[in-house]
Amino acid sequence: MKTFHFSIVLGNANPDSENLEDRLFEAGCDDALVCAYGETVYLEFDREAETALDALNSATLAIKNAGFQIRSYQEGGVVNLSDIARRTQLTRAAVNYYAKGTRGPKGFPKPIYGLDSPTPLYDWAEVAVWLVKHDKLQQEAAEVAVASHQLQLGLLRGGAELSSQEGHSPGH
Repeated sequence: MKTFHFSIVLGNANPDSENLEDRLFEAGCDDALVCAYGETVYLEFDREAETALDALNSATLAIKNAGFQIRSYQEGGVVNLSDIARRTQLTRAAVNYYAKGTRGPKGFPKPIYGLDSPTPLYDWAEVAVWLVKHDKLQQEAAEVAVASHQLQLGLLRGGAELSSQEGHSPGH
C-alpha cells in the first residue's frame, strides 16, 4: 500500500454545514483534514491504497455517502508556472526555464489556456508526468494527477468513479 495525498473540493457544503466533520468522519473520511477557503469546503486526504485511482475512488464514495457532492479534484486541473513551482518545491525560475526550453530537459508540456495572457495555464497531469520522467517529482504525485484528471473529466460527463481498468499509469 502507498499513501496518496490529494484534495477534493465539495460542491454542496459550506463551513457552517450541519455536522460537517462528523458526517465525513462517519462516512470514512477519517484520513482527511476538513479545510475552508471562504465559503468553499475542501478535504485534504492522505489515503492509503494500492493505486491513486483506488484512493480517489474510495474518497469519492465516502464523500457521497456523507451526503456531499464533489465540485472538483484539485490535482486534476490546470496550473500556472508559480503553482508548478509550489507543488514541486522547484524555483519559479527553474520551472520557467523548463517551460521556455532554455535550460534543462526538453519537451515540457505546452500550455493549454491563457496563451494571450501573462499567465498561461498548463494541464497539471501532463506536467506531473513530465516531471516524474525527469526525476523532479515523485511517482505517486503524478499518479494522483492523472487519476484526478480522469475523475475530473468524469465529473464533467456526469459521473465521477472510474474502474482501475479505465485508468492508466503515468509514463506508460
